[in-house]
Amino acid sequence: MITIPAGGYVSKDPSGVNVVWFNWTTYLANLVSAQTIATPTFTITGDDANLTSDQILAVDSNRQAQVRLSGGTLGKRYQVTSRIVTNGTPAETEERSITVIIENL
Repeated sequence: MITIPAGGYVSKDPSGVNVVWFNWTTYLANLVSAQTIATPTFTITGDDANLTSDQILAVDSNRQAQVRLSGGTLGKRYQVTSRIVTNGTPAETEERSITVIIENL
């Protein structure tokens, strides 16, 4: 498991399968009422579609979003975006991104 701050980056081996967590604890604590993640989603953009994701979950009492990343093309960069919808009324939506760099580790 790797926890990466928004705007950060992580190196990933093209044959590696890695779990990445986005920590939303501070953002959620600053909302008017104590809210948690109701729906996490992830999108990946890059030069190709070889970095894939699965096992998208809200974890740690629904304060962090988790995704498992597989593949990627050596030498390429991908933007991985975590988008959450909160359980508040009304619900709030927010997103944060990181960069994944594919290199031999």
